Order: sequence, then structure tokens, then C-alpha cells
Amino acid sequence: MRAPTVVATLILIASSVAAEDPQPPAIDSLSSHGDLSMTQLKRVTGIGGVFFKCEDPDRMKEWYAEHLGLKTDQYGTLFESRNTDKPEEKTYLQWSPFSAKTKYFEPSQKEFMINYRVENLERLLEELKKEGV
Repeated sequence: MRAPTVVATLILIASSVAAEDPQPPAIDSLSSHGDLSMTQLKRVTGIGGVFFKCEDPDRMKEWYAEHLGLKTDQYGTLFESRNTDKPEEKTYLQWSPFSAKTKYFEPSQKEFMINYRVENLERLLEELKKEGV
């Protein structure tokens, strides 16, 4: 990747979890996580990447470059933005088409993957385990 800093990411692959629990948690349940409040532990701070399967990734990148002006490379394109909480800090979103036959998304069989940036991956994983995720 071209990003100058390493950012911990949590990759959530689209799966059948949504079908098992179609209702999002109530807002009240989001404000309390044992001894952690939402201000102490930011869960998702942004999106780190959008990845999807297609028949011809090179042709897809060319189309987006030609018609939508994306500056693509071998990986896709990188969008630069700023961290809202720390405007001096740059953030990046990687957009990448993959071959329809890729094994990169496994064990998921879904057509796309969204990579979320999180503030503290290890601590978030602990909290998610406590919540039964």
C-alpha cells in the first residue's frame, strides 16, 4: 500500500451474520461497554478499503480511470482524506477490484469486502468477544 503510516484495521467480510441478527443494537446499548464508554473506545473510525470481485479487474480500473477520473495503479486507487478528530492526520481508503476467482476473501464467498479502520484493534476484539460477536 502507499500509505505512509500503518493503520490497524478490522476487516468485516459480508456474511450471514446480518441474516442472523437483522436488527442493529439499540443506541442505548452502544453507549455502555463495561468499564469503557464510546468516548474511551472508538470502534470504527473510518473505512480503510472497499474491495470487490469482478470478471476483469484491469478493464474495470481502466473504465473508472477513463470515465470517472480515478488515478488507478496495480491495486486500484487510493483516496486520501483527513481525520475529522485530528485534521493534521491523513487517512486513506483503498478501492480495489479483484478477480472473480480470488481466494483473498475466503472463507467468505461474498462478492465484496469492506475494511474498517479502528482506533485500537486488540481492545476492540476483546470487547467484541465479551459481546458474543
